[in-house]
Amino acid sequence: MKFHLLCWLALAMSGARAAETKIGALGHIEPAGGMVNLVGGGDVVAAVPVRPNQEVKKGDVLVEFAGRNAAETDRRMAQLALREAGENVPRAIAAHERAVALAERELELARDRLERYQKLTASSIAPQELAARQHAVFAADSHLKNAREELAQTRLANELGAERARLQLAATEERMVRSALRAPADGTVLEIRVAPGEAGSGVLMRFADLRELVVVAEVFEVDLPRVKLGARCEIAHRVFGKKLPGRVAGIGRIVNGQTKAVQVRVALDDAAEAARFLGLEVTVAIAP
Repeated sequence: MKFHLLCWLALAMSGARAAETKIGALGHIEPAGGMVNLVGGGDVVAAVPVRPNQEVKKGDVLVEFAGRNAAETDRRMAQLALREAGENVPRAIAAHERAVALAERELELARDRLERYQKLTASSIAPQELAARQHAVFAADSHLKNAREELAQTRLANELGAERARLQLAATEERMVRSALRAPADGTVLEIRVAPGEAGSGVLMRFADLRELVVVAEVFEVDLPRVKLGARCEIAHRVFGKKLPGRVAGIGRIVNGQTKAVQVRVALDDAAEAARFLGLEVTVAIAP
């Protein structure tokens, strides 16, 4: 009986020690959002206004291409054309509208003069005068039709011109976008692989947001049941002055058939200390 009790105590103590033992793993440091390769379209590089390790904001120009100046000139010309379409053509339309109104008034007066003349007695009507007044109505009516046609054509030309200007501006805006490589988000320029005068094709830069870093650790499958989301962790390497704290932020589902390990993502509490050592292999101790 005493022997069985001692065996039970030994097993219990062994299980307690196993539960308290931290889970060890190797891993490497990387940005939480990964490292982004920024690719160029092939145009010749005119300028690289940033340097490695420089922090930038979303939309900042990282590389300027040779066609940028020409694209900027074309954009300004397109903006000017659109502005002129918005300012000059309405004045032309207003002038044609006034011409139509005047022609309508002239036709009204010509008809009134004809009607009043036709109301005279037959002996008072001169055939030559009647024909002249009838011709005046015909001429005024033709003038009005022409004025209305010119107004319609001017309005159509205005619409087509404005649409053409908008399309030209959109095309130049697209050229402006392609004439520079911009930061896709707030972050840091990690590596520059191109210089002015070179062809801007392939990967020109590597970029990342270093405000949040993770350690991607390889945890053996036998230890995986003891790993919990949110568990506290310690990351160590001789280059650090101290152990860096973190927590389990993600647990993978795929077991590597060769290493028998699963990737576990550990979010660092403070990324500043590790931001200089991307890719560094570190040891990770995960509290069960």
